[in-house]
Amino acid sequence: MFSLRLLVLITLTAFLFPTASYGGKKKLKEGDENYEYHFSDAALDSEQLSIQLSKAHAQRDFVLTSARIENKTSDYLFVNKEQFLFRFDFGDWKVKDGKVAKSTVIAPGGKKKMPLKVTGSENFDSVRAFAVQFDGFRRAPSTGDTVEAPDFQLPASINSVSAGPFSCALKGKVTQETDLTKVKFSCSYNGEHVGFIDPTRVALRIPSGQEFANTNNAAKRKMLQPGDKVVVVVSYVVERRVVDMQFATMFLDFRDAFAEAQVVPMEVGSIDLAYDLAKTVDQNN
Repeated sequence: MFSLRLLVLITLTAFLFPTASYGGKKKLKEGDENYEYHFSDAALDSEQLSIQLSKAHAQRDFVLTSARIENKTSDYLFVNKEQFLFRFDFGDWKVKDGKVAKSTVIAPGGKKKMPLKVTGSENFDSVRAFAVQFDGFRRAPSTGDTVEAPDFQLPASINSVSAGPFSCALKGKVTQETDLTKVKFSCSYNGEHVGFIDPTRVALRIPSGQEFANTNNAAKRKMLQPGDKVVVVVSYVVERRVVDMQFATMFLDFRDAFAEAQVVPMEVGSIDLAYDLAKTVDQNN
């Protein structure tokens, strides 16, 4: 009896709500507001990088796709997707209407995913083919040229140090105890290209002239874009029999801790995308 009632209920539901599906997704037909036109996946591959475009589709007022970019070089890549061009028969559109944002950085050998979307027209549902032109790529060597910095005296007689486009200011209190010295700086890069700061290269020089390496295990080389700031921590452990650091005058030797590399434009190319009827039918059902 229960099974019969259930069968009657299912039949009535299908009759009263013919557009409903068991998955809860309404089937769309061409002309519906949210009908999507889908495009085949496509890729660009070179010695420097690879770009894969997937899930590309258009509705009346936008076109959207997902980009996966792989850096095959030993350089840093800087990507400004706001300069990418979507090229249609009826004109070109920039992602986010050309608004300038900070560059996305892809480290050597790294990968990044990013959505690409254009709006601003009601004709996108007429698109059956388009291209994405990848302007806005730049690259910089991962090494750079050393920028010399003056030694920094401890106990501190000043609270800052400058090295070319870099500036560093003491952050908090300097720890200078018998067997431990710890200094924290807030450093910024004020140049026009890209800067590198490597705290592991900063040495402590005691009165005898002997130098000791930074013992801060968390210290890593960092890349900075113009205007970027980073906290740099250096610490040193020296036995008291060598020197009592609490009462000694010592110096931080920055050696090659600061470096700068030039950022140059990079030619990439474009990817053509074609309408995929089978995918369109499948995604709207």
